[in-house]
Amino acid sequence: MSKCPDAKACLNDLVVPAMVEVSDKVDFTLSYIGTVDPNSDEVACLHGPSECLGNIIELCAAKEYPEPKIYLGFANCLTTDYARIPDRDLVAWCALDHGIDFNKVNECISAEDEGISLLRSSVERSRDSNVTKSCTVRLNNEIRCIRDGGKWYDCPGGSSVDDLVQDIEDLYNKTNNIGEALVDTIDDLIHDGRIEPQLALRVLANFDRVVSETLASNVRSRLTFKGHLETYRFCDDVWTFLVKDVKFKSEGDKEFHADKVKIVSCNSKRPGET
Repeated sequence: MSKCPDAKACLNDLVVPAMVEVSDKVDFTLSYIGTVDPNSDEVACLHGPSECLGNIIELCAAKEYPEPKIYLGFANCLTTDYARIPDRDLVAWCALDHGIDFNKVNECISAEDEGISLLRSSVERSRDSNVTKSCTVRLNNEIRCIRDGGKWYDCPGGSSVDDLVQDIEDLYNKTNNIGEALVDTIDDLIHDGRIEPQLALRVLANFDRVVSETLASNVRSRLTFKGHLETYRFCDDVWTFLVKDVKFKSEGDKEFHADKVKIVSCNSKRPGET
């Protein structure tokens, strides 16, 4: 993707301008497409080995600087001049321009198996999401727009920055089922092999119920809850959830933030019980 002309247009014309406006409302991940070898650690990229290296450079930057404004800006800088990727001078210039320590990124690239492991995981994530085109924009676990062959298509809400921003704003402001805010996190847990899909559904259902009870008894005026599940535990009939980046939104659109919130329920059944 790092050497793809469609990715360049997608980042320049849609993704980056939209993120400038709504980065605080989006849990953004930049993923790459390619082919993984089931019998080795090798990954093949659409535009050859130099693109694989470019992808690894961008993934290492995202690992060391996880703030999307930083690593997305860096990736966009590289892709704007994609024919030169992975030229060292280009990488160093883009790193300097976006406040990235080139040496830290280079250490990640040079570390044994680290860079290729990041690329493999990213390609597998795209594959598991049924993404085959660069660039594919997904929103709320659904394809929002595709740029391929120099054209936009499969963009039901339109392909302009304003269209995408409006869709994000609508989703953000929508009064969702409480558990929906955690779907992406649960998907990541499943993908990383940290939770079985059936158990994930139980975790999500119990989280939904526990938070609903908490809101009903303690914060009646607050209508929405958003956050990212960090850990969960079930022991002695007690569900415990540790949630990070929590946002409550009140009826008057006033937001309440917390870095981490622990939510406990003592009236739960064990997983699998009805």
